[in-house]
Amino acid sequence: MFGKIRKFIGYRFIIGVIAILLIVFFTERLHKTEAKQLHDINTYYKSVEIEKNDSLCGIANKFNSTEVQSNNSYIKKVMELNHLTDSNIRAGMSLVVPYYVYSE
Repeated sequence: MFGKIRKFIGYRFIIGVIAILLIVFFTERLHKTEAKQLHDINTYYKSVEIEKNDSLCGIANKFNSTEVQSNNSYIKKVMELNHLTDSNIRAGMSLVVPYYVYSE
């Protein structure tokens, strides 16, 4: 009777170890895939002429990739690049904005 119990516990232990190894393997593989995707993003810059009713939020929606950073972080970056002290922009201004291209 104890032999059957030991055998049953042994199988459960082996199955548990295999399950843990599979979880670790796939989690690590997923992490490496995400990291690779982030390394395959190139940042470029372009000059944009501001038109009537444009806003930094609208520019962020057009040029930002939220996979790279949040829109708030993007707006802060645009403000830093253009030495803006607040988010007010006017028609006719030229701003340098980053945009992102995914490489294969």
